[in-house]
Amino acid sequence: MADQVSILYQDLEDAERTLMSRVSASVPRDEMGLERMVTEHREFESRLHTYESRIETVQRNYATIPQKPASLQAKMEKLVDKWENVTNQSSLFTEKLTRLETVLTSLEETRQYVSHFEIKLSSTENLPIEDEGLKRVSEELYNLQNTAQAHQYNVDKMVDETKNVRRLTEKSRGSSKRHPDVEKLEDDVHRTTERWNESLSNVVQRFEFFPRM
Repeated sequence: MADQVSILYQDLEDAERTLMSRVSASVPRDEMGLERMVTEHREFESRLHTYESRIETVQRNYATIPQKPASLQAKMEKLVDKWENVTNQSSLFTEKLTRLETVLTSLEETRQYVSHFEIKLSSTENLPIEDEGLKRVSEELYNLQNTAQAHQYNVDKMVDETKNVRRLTEKSRGSSKRHPDVEKLEDDVHRTTERWNESLSNVVQRFEFFPRM
């Protein structure tokens, strides 16, 4: 039985090395890179799930031994600790990927909204003279305001989830002091949020000074 425990422990160590190499890998900053990482981790979790029945079998066999040798007991404790560590790390990584998905999706959406706002605002710099033209521009600005208000929740959530990505990264990487990949993601979010706030402010100002119809 000792050999069975040792083999299983070695398999878990191999799985742990694979997982930690992915934990240490740079955080993707685009949705395509994230999709690859998510697919790889799903495959990893599927393989990890197969170890559960093996561990349960070993534990049942171990429980039937009336007088357990100290060396075997120590091996079993190491095995259980290793299993708990790997599964906990895997869960942390899954959560990080889920939160990162929210960040990257919102980041891309916000960039698109900002570009749309900037184009629309540029087109309203020179106001038309006729009433119909003024009414059309007024409706466009009103729609921009409504769109901005509706998307603000996603921007706020993007900022919050970026903080969670950092928290989970720091927790899973242990002794690492700096995380340049997370810092780059934070910079992306900060720049995009600043552009968003500026566009939102411009929409509000343009609408406030627009002649009411």
